[in-house]
Amino acid sequence: MKTLQRLSIVALLSLLTAAFATPASATVVGCLTIDSNNVVTDGKTCVTVEIPAYVTSIGFEAFQGSTTLTAVTFAADSQLNLIGVQAFNHATKLSSITIPEGVTKISSYAFNDTQLLSSITIPESVTVIENDAFGWTIALTEVTIPSNVTTIGSKAFRDASSLATVNFAGNAPVSVASDAFQSIKAGAVAGVCAHATGFSAPSTAWKGLTVTIATCPGLTPSLSTATSTADGYTLQISNFDLNYSWAPSVSSGLADIDPSGLVTVTGVSAGASSTLTITTSRQYYTDVAASVTASALAAPAVVAPAPYSGPLLSDYSDRTPETGDEVV
Repeated sequence: MKTLQRLSIVALLSLLTAAFATPASATVVGCLTIDSNNVVTDGKTCVTVEIPAYVTSIGFEAFQGSTTLTAVTFAADSQLNLIGVQAFNHATKLSSITIPEGVTKISSYAFNDTQLLSSITIPESVTVIENDAFGWTIALTEVTIPSNVTTIGSKAFRDASSLATVNFAGNAPVSVASDAFQSIKAGAVAGVCAHATGFSAPSTAWKGLTVTIATCPGLTPSLSTATSTADGYTLQISNFDLNYSWAPSVSSGLADIDPSGLVTVTGVSAGASSTLTITTSRQYYTDVAASVTASALAAPAVVAPAPYSGPLLSDYSDRTPETGDEVV
């Protein structure tokens, strides 16, 4: 009987070890565990972390309950498209985050109870903010809802008790739960564009907010990493939107933007750098600019011919051209 008990304990310990071990299909990158589908599954011990560009999702409870995480950034050309359920729930020290362009959904409880979170940037690509996504974010005072958001779920910002201003970059989302802004700061306002539709009249209540007319926040250009060329460089505007005008300027050379948002800079000397600034503009919206500095390819190195190291040639200056005889 004792032998069986010992075997049972050993078996149980083996099962527990297997349950909490890193799966064979996952890889550890610094303080992150990333599975074979490029989903971050764990980062609870991180203090500051950059999410690699190839990651497509912050997974279920990946940073939930972290007591160390203070800052999260995302690598250039991020492929992230989803902030998963409870991804940063109760991450007690996280104070700010800029979600990269390309994310389309912020899932339920994603940032719930992140009580030090005072600044969050939601990109234009987001269309859905699910229920309780930002519940109990008590340090948050202002947030901008992008123009492409169509759905804000139940209690999405509930008990964000300092939240005084909710700016809407476009028309009212198609679906906004009646309690989406439950128990936020008394007198909180919805800052809406003069031309926006779907809201109630100015100075009246809408979803628990008081509607006020404001200048719409403009679209900040999101620029990819530049690729150098012989006389300049190219890069992609990842959030290119034909509803805006896009004006490029460069410190040297010429810049052009094609209909897909591909920027080509030419006329830059080999190896030299040039700063590109792109400004977006749109009626009723503020102008916004973003800049990047990149260089043209360096000129190919010129290889000097190697000095001649063969035998010395005879001096034939004392011979006639016709016969080669010596001139007397």
